[in-house]
Amino acid sequence: MSTAASINQDGPMKITAMMNVEVEKAGLWNKSCGCNPVSSENCFTANEGGRVMSTVKLMFAFMVVGLLMANQSFAGGTPNIESMGGKAVGDHHQLTMYYDEQAQIAKSKAQDWEFAADYYEKFPGEFTGKGMTASEHIAHCRAIAEDFKKAEQQNRELAAKHRSLMRKGP
Repeated sequence: MSTAASINQDGPMKITAMMNVEVEKAGLWNKSCGCNPVSSENCFTANEGGRVMSTVKLMFAFMVVGLLMANQSFAGGTPNIESMGGKAVGDHHQLTMYYDEQAQIAKSKAQDWEFAADYYEKFPGEFTGKGMTASEHIAHCRAIAEDFKKAEQQNRELAAKHRSLMRKGP
């Protein structure tokens, strides 16, 4: 019986069955996904949908973790004296410790930038930046170091002020 004869006699059901057999013989039908490539279902789309959804879920999870980590970096900040309320406003000891810590951080950063400037001064060939020369970069590093030294001095002065207020009382 030829294919043309089976089409005329048995109709579309026979064609689909014959195509299923041919697809199965050729090894093109992936029965594990449960779809039929000969019918109206698209095996590729049905299989790809799960992968796309899991990729979207994974990307969403990474975004959530990233946002949580970013929010934690903003958690420190400066103390909000207005929100401390009655008793805490007189807590000069806590403010003294905060400003001492900020002064120490500024001092450390100033030393780091001074080290970078000294390094580029000793080894100018190591500087590979664009838009400025090695001497301009050294001056830039020293200017940043000076800014941190000023911040350190301001924080030390604020710590000293609160230390004296701590001795006097609220």
